[in-house]
Amino acid sequence: MFADWLEETARPAAIARARFIRLQIELANTSPDTATYPQHNFDLADEIDSLAVRWMRSWLTEFPPQVARTVWSQRLGAGAFRRGFLDGVRLSPKMFLATAPALFAAAPITSLHLHGEYSDGKMTALFTSPYLHKLHSVRLSGGWCGDRIARRLAKCSDLGAVRELDLSGCWLSDHGALDLARSPALARLSVLRVCRNRLTGFGVYMLASASTLSPLARFDAAENPGVRAPRW
Repeated sequence: MFADWLEETARPAAIARARFIRLQIELANTSPDTATYPQHNFDLADEIDSLAVRWMRSWLTEFPPQVARTVWSQRLGAGAFRRGFLDGVRLSPKMFLATAPALFAAAPITSLHLHGEYSDGKMTALFTSPYLHKLHSVRLSGGWCGDRIARRLAKCSDLGAVRELDLSGCWLSDHGALDLARSPALARLSVLRVCRNRLTGFGVYMLASASTLSPLARFDAAENPGVRAPRW
């Protein structure tokens, strides 16, 4: 077990990380049926948070320096980790493309929030990246280019392991919604969020009724003009 190996190194940061891993696993596996569940969980969470506050900066040294600085500046604390490993990051498209090999070698990343400008070249590189296809959840925000993102997605045949896609707040219009509704790449999604965009009732209807999106377990298009909280 990785936690055992960390303890054997006898380094204080590694020993703390081993404890952190075990505590997060215990917290994830604790049954709500246990009589001491509430207080036990609070105690676990308190120790987990304390370890993250004390040691997180040291733990991030295994990542590319620019990624470590970015994650540290976001002050995510223990919430950035799942079962002791960094699970989700928020990066610019440029930084993700430059650091993806080292990032995925250091941690089993499953969630990615990309924020910034998306040139056509970057979008092509992003949607064909084998690292993007390993993710479970992807959020693309910023840059006022939702329709261009949708057009590029419409040309993809597959998004790999991605099951949750969030295009909230990226200026997506009904034209982009129509492209998304036609995209075979979205056929395996279970969650789609398109909140705070420029969608009218027509665009929301196109997405909600698209046969390619029929497997969706959750759809959220709240805070679009003229649309009354369409979500399920």
